Amino acid sequence: MSFLSSALVLAIPALMACLALYGIGRVAERRRRLTTLWRTGLTAQGRCLRAYATSRGGDGGPAVLHHVYEYRTRDGRPVRFEETGSPASVMAGDTLTVRYLPDQPEQATALQPDNSGMLRAAAASMAVLTALLAVIVCFLAVYVAVFM
Repeated sequence: MSFLSSALVLAIPALMACLALYGIGRVAERRRRLTTLWRTGLTAQGRCLRAYATSRGGDGGPAVLHHVYEYRTRDGRPVRFEETGSPASVMAGDTLTVRYLPDQPEQATALQPDNSGMLRAAAASMAVLTALLAVIVCFLAVYVAVFM
């Protein structure tokens, strides 16, 4: 096997492993951010301005629910933010509690970290990405042992 083909065979799974690690990091970071916001964030009365759904892939795949919220910080500044994963029961015009950090008001959330749907989705994402990473590492180990 030539050097170029060996490099390609190793580079593609390595790139996939990097993407899987990036995905795991994103899921963990989102979970950590929400937990921090609900433990130490300030509260404000917010309002849902808009709720809409988009589908992934455009072929009728699962819909992703988006909400656009607005609230005022303690100093009276209006802040808008968009969030996915909010409950389908939240409609435009609804009021709800928003949590935010004073130094990052645009990073607010209306999601509760113990939202069971979000927790299940995060756990499923982590499991799939971890399994993918394990398969890639095993493939690389076998390939190196056999061909190198």
